[in-house]
Parts: sequence; C-alpha cells; structure tokens
Amino acid sequence: MAHTGAGGPAEDAGTLVVAAQALPLTFDPDDFLPDHPAEDSDVAIQLFDRLLTYEDGDDGTGRSQDLGRLRGELAESWEVEDGGRRHLLRLRPVRSEHGHALGAEDVAWSWRRGIERRQVGRWVAFMGSVPRRWRPGCEVRARDDATVEFTLEKPNRLFPHLLTMQVPPVIDRRAAEPNATESDPTAGSWLREVAAGYGPYAVAGRSERELVLEARDDRGLPPPPLRRIVYRLLGEGRSRVDALIDGEVDLLFEPTAQEQRRLAASAAPGGPVELFRARGNAHVALQMDARRAPFDDLEVRRALALAVPYGEIVEEVYGDAARPWRGVVPDTHNGYVEAVAIREDPEAGRAALARSGRRSLSAELYCDASAPDLVAVAERIASAAGRSGIELDVRPLATGDFKSRQVAFEMPLAVDRDGHRCNEIGYGLPHDFGDRRHGITNWVQYANADVDALIERAEEEGDAAARLQLFERAQHLVAADVPWAFLAQPYFCVAHRRGLSGLSWHSRLGGHPRYADLSWANGAP
Repeated sequence: MAHTGAGGPAEDAGTLVVAAQALPLTFDPDDFLPDHPAEDSDVAIQLFDRLLTYEDGDDGTGRSQDLGRLRGELAESWEVEDGGRRHLLRLRPVRSEHGHALGAEDVAWSWRRGIERRQVGRWVAFMGSVPRRWRPGCEVRARDDATVEFTLEKPNRLFPHLLTMQVPPVIDRRAAEPNATESDPTAGSWLREVAAGYGPYAVAGRSERELVLEARDDRGLPPPPLRRIVYRLLGEGRSRVDALIDGEVDLLFEPTAQEQRRLAASAAPGGPVELFRARGNAHVALQMDARRAPFDDLEVRRALALAVPYGEIVEEVYGDAARPWRGVVPDTHNGYVEAVAIREDPEAGRAALARSGRRSLSAELYCDASAPDLVAVAERIASAAGRSGIELDVRPLATGDFKSRQVAFEMPLAVDRDGHRCNEIGYGLPHDFGDRRHGITNWVQYANADVDALIERAEEEGDAAARLQLFERAQHLVAADVPWAFLAQPYFCVAHRRGLSGLSWHSRLGGHPRYADLSWANGAP
C-alpha cells in the first residue's frame, strides 16, 4: 500500500478506493428500485454525464455548485430562443463505451424513454414543461446531428437547472434499442446490467466484494487523473471509519454524525484524514399527515411542533454536523426565507393541544432503523413531547418497510431525512409540498390549494424577482399549516484520505462526487 501516517492513497496515485456498504443493483440512473443502495447513485455519476452542470463557487462552508453559473457537460454550448420556450444545445463530440458518437437523436430518445418509464425522469420532464406527448412545435428533437432542440409547452425558468440532473439519463440509443423487447420496450432489463452512457468511466470488473471502474481512453476527451475507481465491501464487522484511518480505503460518502465525531482526531492537522463539508441541501423533518386524525387538526400539529426539542436535536444528535432550520425549503435554495416561527415551547404546546379539545393524545412515531441519527431524533422528540401531554411510541422500521409505507402513504407520523437532486426552489418546494401532479415525495399528502396556485403561477412567471416573490408567499403558507416540524439541516460531508483534492458539493444524485474531477495532490505520497 502507498499510504503513510500523514495520508495518501490506499493503493496508488491513479486509484481511488471507495468504502461500499453494498454493490449497485442497477447501472440505470432512472431505475429507482426498492431498497436501492446509495452506491447505485454513486456509480451512475461516474458512468453518465449530464447535459449541463454548474461552475463551482463557495457556500461559506466549502466548495459548492454556483446556482447562477451554468455550463455545459455533454453540451458544449447552450442557447435560448422564443422567450425561453426553445432551448438549443450543441453536443460535444464524445463516444459511449459501445463506440457510438453522441448525437441529438440519442438525447431525444433518452427523454422519450424517461417519460415512458414513469419514474423520476417523467416527473422531471413534467416539472420542466417538456411535453409528455410530443407534437410538432412542442417536442425534443434533433435539429441536426449534434444539436438537440427542446421546445417546451411554455417558458419555464426551472428547465435548464433540470438538465444538471442525472435523470433522464443520456443513453446510447444504438446500444440500447436492439435490447428492447415487446414486454420491455425501454430496454430496462438490459440497461440495469449494462451501462450505456457517455461518462468518463466504464465498468471493468465485478466480484462478490468489489466493483471496478476504469477511465475511458476512447471517449474523445482527455481521461481523468484517477484511472481506476474501486468500490470495496469491507469484511464483516469491519468499521469503515477504521478502514479509512488505517489506509484500507480512500473515501467514505456521507459519514454519520457519530462517524464524524470518531474521525475528528484523525482529521486534525497532520492526521491521515480530511473532512470535506459544504452546506448541501439535506434536511430532517417530523412529518405529519393532515389527512388523518389527530393530525388533521392544525392545533394538534402545532402542539407537536411546539413540543420538539430543536436545540437538543441539533446540538446533541448532530453537533457541528448540522445547523438549525427555520424555513420550509433548504437554506441553499434561491428564494429561501425564514418562514418558520414555531420553536420549542412545551407550555404553548399544551395550550395548543387544549384548544384542539384534547388533554392528551398518543401516536406511533416511525423512523428508519438503519439511520442512527433519525432514531436518536425520534427518541428525543418522544421524550420531550410527554411534557405537553403527547405520548409517542417510537417505531424504528427496516429501510425497505419504511420506504414501502412511505410510498403507500401509510405513516401518519414519521421522522425522515431527504435532499433535492436539483437545488432550485422551483424544484424543491413542489417536490415536498406540491399536489400529486407536482409533489413527488409529498409523503404526507399535504394539500393547500393556495400553495398549488402559487406554484402554477411561478412556473409561468418569466421575471426572476416576481417568481421568487410567489415562492416566498408559498413558503409562508406552508409554514402556517405546519405539515412538518422543521428540525435540522445536516451538512454534506465526505471523509477521505489526506491529499485528495477537487471535491465540491453538487446536488445531482444526492451530492455524490464526480471522481473524474478529483486527483491526488502532487501525485500523492
């Protein structure tokens, strides 16, 4: 091994070893399987480039995407016509690992596939005003071999930001189409097993314990400094924190708050580990289903929100790994406002409960058993809520069961953590609080006709300042309805061996790094 006590790579300066908790179940970025591991998203970032991305900036914590500076990734240039309704992207001359040059027909086919599959790609298309049924003058088409033309149903300022997402993925259609069948017209089964993107890496090998990606020399662009990416499963009982400190692996994605505390000594100056942090857009909330008693009563929701020990959650569960949250969207969204006035006040909570006609109530509080921070948050809420006459029975569930109940809208009260794959407010606010046309993860079926109307108006508003004013009004309406208690905003974090450079937070698929942007400083020790 090449590592030293002061850091450096686990193997060599051309290799990155990633601590994996599972190997990917699919290579298709728009194949969201139950129980899919984070490694699905991580690998997708390496195999598939997006049409657009953001320049890097600084969010005051660490390097982070600059929402105001878009640039091309698979596109080398981008133009807007017809008052924002038509977008032209000139594509770079790159090839897939199957040897086919990227063309405008590949992009059009990929977006049609995303709409037909009815997964996240379809929702992204809808949010960007891309038509679900194409027709002349309202479609995605090839203007020529290297120019793709998006003609939207209406101008939409969100649209270019959606092109920074991983879905719908841009797929090599000539490789995929021959593998489509009558029962699988979008070649989903084949694309689950075989990558067909235009990214900087290709799958080179897989075993029971490792997945190996290798840099592509046949892409038509300079290959990345890291030539080899190894996703490695650790031995049973082996701590990934210890593996990082000992130089067995190079990188941990999103260590928990507890793991960050364990890494603190090794991340001191001169130590073998560094912690990259940025504000990100992760958020933790107590979600209440207002369709179901007793949470259909605003005073009950307010009582529970007033009973939450916000300071204790941030300080004792997360420490310096999170910050308070006083809005209804993450504070990194453009247009964020501090709309939430409710803070911990058990006596006011008891009074709100009395106004609902109750002296007490009891309920089950669900959380994901695999997330120790969420279990700790739920336990603290349950303990504090008793002071306001609210008895909560904490029910940690296995991840698969938790997610299945969410999708079926069967959890009236839950603690959950989420993030947005697009950090723009026109994506984030509808994502969590829009109606069933807009709200892809509105797990508590929150509904407010005035909020929906403001979202609709903001979609069509061409003036940037007026658009944000509409979203500001919507945020205040959501806050007043108290569908969630807004608990904390965990910082984005990557722990890595000292000497790895180039990390930056981008929303894309949960913030996973793009390893083609990274390198070992000075060739590493």
